[in-house]
Amino acid sequence: MDYHVFAVSRSPENDTVFNPYRWSENTPKNFQFQILDINSDLIDLKSILHRFQPHYIVNFAAPSMTAQSWESPDHSIDINVRGKRNTVGLHKDNERLLRVVHASTAEEY
Repeated sequence: MDYHVFAVSRSPENDTVFNPYRWSENTPKNFQFQILDINSDLIDLKSILHRFQPHYIVNFAAPSMTAQSWESPDHSIDINVRGKRNTVGLHKDNERLLRVVHASTAEEY
């Protein structure tokens, strides 16, 4: 395989039952997971991104339910706006980057 997936979340990985890539002893060597927050662990994230120089970034950090944005608007802004700014800002010097995909709720707008 000629790709590498580096997953980042501020939360621990779910139980193995929810992660098919962990079901066997043959966990893909091209997959890594690390607990990081896109708003508070920028130095670590920048180091990882500098090492990997990704072609694609897919950001699923936004809350997936609109109701959450109404209940915690500051939290939603931190993730949707600051998190997106941080993610894109960390890549401004990455000439290999082809695309950034940011998934969020419509409430961001």
